[in-house]
Amino acid sequence: MIPESVPHALSLLYSLFGAGEVKNLNFESSGERELVIQFAYRFGMNECDVLIRLTSQESQPRDFSFGFNGKVVSRSLDFENYDIYFNYENKKLKIMDPLELSVKNFIDAVAKKIEPFIGYHHILNNMSLLKKIYDGYVEFGKRNLWKI
Repeated sequence: MIPESVPHALSLLYSLFGAGEVKNLNFESSGERELVIQFAYRFGMNECDVLIRLTSQESQPRDFSFGFNGKVVSRSLDFENYDIYFNYENKKLKIMDPLELSVKNFIDAVAKKIEPFIGYHHILNNMSLLKKIYDGYVEFGKRNLWKI
């Protein structure tokens, strides 16, 4: 679940705060179905406390939600039109497909010979943090005698 899901959280953090570091990494598990990852995202002189809850789910699309300061939105999909919505309390906001936006931005950046929104620095930062988180999980598993 880490390689599939954690990059989304790291991308949100990078987009909000810029390049950062993972500090005070911690894992908790309630069996094979759920993994909680906690850390501080340090950017400059500031930090953001991060909690990522990964839950195993067979069916597609997988549930997705995120939040800040206790305000959590969830994603829903309309399969008939493949519309994407963010839902918060009794409000529903249609959003553009992030993958489609990213591809359009990349094509535009190549044509204009500029850095795309999700460019080299963003990807490098997030992949190095993803590796640190994954390696930390492997060590956590070894200490807790898990089969990984």
